[in-house]
Amino acid sequence: MSLKQNLEHVKNEFKSDEKIFESAFKIERFFKKYKILLFVLLGVCIALFAYFQISGIIEENRAKKATEFYNKLLDEPNNQALREGLAKNSEELFLFFELSQAMKSGDEASLKKLEDSKNVLVAELAKYQNASLQKDLQALANVQIFSLQELARLQQAFLLIQNNQVKEAHELLQSIQEDSLLKDVIKILLHYKNEDKK
Repeated sequence: MSLKQNLEHVKNEFKSDEKIFESAFKIERFFKKYKILLFVLLGVCIALFAYFQISGIIEENRAKKATEFYNKLLDEPNNQALREGLAKNSEELFLFFELSQAMKSGDEASLKKLEDSKNVLVAELAKYQNASLQKDLQALANVQIFSLQELARLQQAFLLIQNNQVKEAHELLQSIQEDSLLKDVIKILLHYKNEDKK
């Protein structure tokens, strides 16, 4: 009986070895059939990996150059060569630099130019700052950046109070949400309105 079991065991071993060889032959046939395609696919993967690595290094170097130009421009804001270098290496950073300079100096012409910027944030901040400088109620009402809308409404209300349009200012202040960060200032302005009525 044990001889029969041994023979059965050897037979099962041969079957499993046969299956292993069969799958190895299938893999070999598959490789021979698609060898060129597999090498092309491998080449494409290597090329993509190299491309992403190289472009990452180039982008990092460009960002470092832009940072150097920006830091130098902070010390010499009127240096035209530095401005051109920053604009060449990082147009976005250059736009924010231009915006900060225009806001610092209150240069309405530069702010007006930046209102047409491709960068939506720069354009909206320039519109807001220009409206604020010009005390333009309509332009303040058209502020699109959500985080500035409450501040723009607050400024509108303040300008309305200065123009003795207290009722309109009160309505505008009431439109600002209760959980606003500006709620303390709003309460003061509402209190001013109430004091003004007495």
